[in-house]
Amino acid sequence: MLNLALNARNAMAGTGILKITISRADDSGSTFIHVTVIDDGVGMDDATRRRAIEPFFTTKGVGKGTGLGLSMVLGLAAQSGGRLVLYSTPGAGTRAHLWLPVAAQRLGSSDGETEFALTIFYTAGC
Repeated sequence: MLNLALNARNAMAGTGILKITISRADDSGSTFIHVTVIDDGVGMDDATRRRAIEPFFTTKGVGKGTGLGLSMVLGLAAQSGGRLVLYSTPGAGTRAHLWLPVAAQRLGSSDGETEFALTIFYTAGC
């Protein structure tokens, strides 16, 4: 989540809204934690969005990014049996959807209906 949030922050030119939502999702008999990270930053065109998950691909200047953030998120998702999907529109921001499988053994009890949402208003220098 940190890599997704940092990318979102960097896409917002000094100010913007970052929304993180965590919920439960069921798909084909499996249960996942669905993390959505939405920003209202500059967005990406299709070519950039497709390459954004490649290791060492970055749109940042030299010394300002390694290009490993999204590839690490993709790797975590793939290795755990989940998935990462990116949606983006130039000038309108990006939505990252991350699904991670729920462990077979549960700790404590839960009603399974809990959703958590966090909205962050970002201003450079805070």
